[in-house]
Amino acid sequence: MNEKEEKHSALIKSQTDLNKKSRSDQEIPGEEYGEPPVEGGPKTAEVVEDLVSSKRLLEEVDICKELSADQVDALQQILIRNEEAFGLDGRLGNYPEEVEIPMLPNAKPIALPPIPLSPVNREVVDKQIDSWLKLDVIEPSKSPWAVPVFIVWRKTKPRL
Repeated sequence: MNEKEEKHSALIKSQTDLNKKSRSDQEIPGEEYGEPPVEGGPKTAEVVEDLVSSKRLLEEVDICKELSADQVDALQQILIRNEEAFGLDGRLGNYPEEVEIPMLPNAKPIALPPIPLSPVNREVVDKQIDSWLKLDVIEPSKSPWAVPVFIVWRKTKPRL
């Protein structure tokens, strides 16, 4: 087998492994331990919004009980002044920096094909991508580099 065939074989194997993992991630959480299924079966793959209102910022922060009243007040003032740093009211926390990822010189781009998704999971991915585009977390690109997205279940919620 020549080098080109070996690379192609390794790519096919990695895609197969990713597809296997993708299917195993779609199992019902807890099922591998023999726990009874969630009443009514698994819930839809819709992302549940965990929104925190900016009005509740101080309630959501767990401030050390050992601080004096003056220290607690000072800390609360810092939190209020820097409210933009926290993801509140459905927006992301603000970190005004652009990040550049250094690449090795003459690196050959890697572009893997998308992983097949069920219609329900496709909807979750599309909704999350739309949200990230709206929040300027990501932007459209024609880069030769590409990696497929996949869903990971965490506490019965889908995450990308």
